[in-house]
Amino acid sequence: MAVVAVGGGSALYFSDLRTKVNQNSKRTTTPPAPFACFAEKLQVVARPLHAIGTLLCVSADYKATSSISRLLGKRHTEEQLCFVHARGAARVLQLCRNNGGVFIKAAQFASARNILPREYTEQLSILQDQAPAQSFDKVCQVIHSEFGEHWSKRFRSVDIEPLAAASLAQVHRGTLHDGREVAVKVQRAGLGRTVHMDMTLLNGCARTAELLFPNLRIRWLTKEFEGTLLQELDFMREADNAETTASIFATRPDVKVPAVFREHSSRRVLTMELVTGCRVDDDLALRRLRITRPQVMRLLTEAFSELVFIHGHVHTDLHPGERVWTCLLSLQLMFCHALVLVPMLGCAVHSEVAGIQIPNQLAQS
Repeated sequence: MAVVAVGGGSALYFSDLRTKVNQNSKRTTTPPAPFACFAEKLQVVARPLHAIGTLLCVSADYKATSSISRLLGKRHTEEQLCFVHARGAARVLQLCRNNGGVFIKAAQFASARNILPREYTEQLSILQDQAPAQSFDKVCQVIHSEFGEHWSKRFRSVDIEPLAAASLAQVHRGTLHDGREVAVKVQRAGLGRTVHMDMTLLNGCARTAELLFPNLRIRWLTKEFEGTLLQELDFMREADNAETTASIFATRPDVKVPAVFREHSSRRVLTMELVTGCRVDDDLALRRLRITRPQVMRLLTEAFSELVFIHGHVHTDLHPGERVWTCLLSLQLMFCHALVLVPMLGCAVHSEVAGIQIPNQLAQS
């Protein structure tokens, strides 16, 4: 059995058949039609309007309920507050789904920290493992923009359908020209154009909410989120820290870090070794593989303790959307790439989790 640490956009996935595009395919990336360009510009205008409208609706709901409750007593206030939370959470969830990208990431960030009312945490946690995928054409545009050439110059084939889609990026299974299978993590197209506007919106909404509700303190949360977000947008930072993690565990045979292919990676494209596996919380698969939970937990505890207490690295993004996987034969913990260094803290933040690797010959059986 081998445990593998991976998360959204990781290098560990189920071994299955996917629709592929090879370099000889007639499929090409077509330039966006005029209507598509107009739609993108319209969305840029709609994003702040939707955010402002949601803030006003949620705030008005709380204000109106508060005014009525003063007349009807404390018991009525407590009962109605649950309904107001639920309505507000539903509106915020819809906002995050519509605006996508940074808003989905912010929902994941906030819902994983147990600081929001229960209704918000339950609603926003839906987005932990649900993010819409971008079209393959947009993926090709990002690859072309990063490397200045068609994707077929870098890869023999790439799956049209993503293996996983996250808030900031999605991962496609691919094959290099030498035959090695890889996981290609591609940042969402247009994210660089909207991230600063979205953060301005989130900070503005937080300030406005604090003005409307003096007892509310949430600006610290948006500031913390912004610092983490800007680091996650640079995939070369992930590549650097994957190598740092590999050097830390170089002497441990039970810990593995997926290889990064630097020549096929950039700030918005990260190409890593592909590893197949099954979920670590799949009891049926664990029994079939004769793997016990104590085995997995012992290795996880040992590895994470070594990271924290010996090497000064801290994993701070263990939200439910991070995929947890397991594997066959030897117990081997694998750490994936999203390790974000925090110089001012003198430590590192690792935004991936654990799973178990399956050897290729067994994955194919």
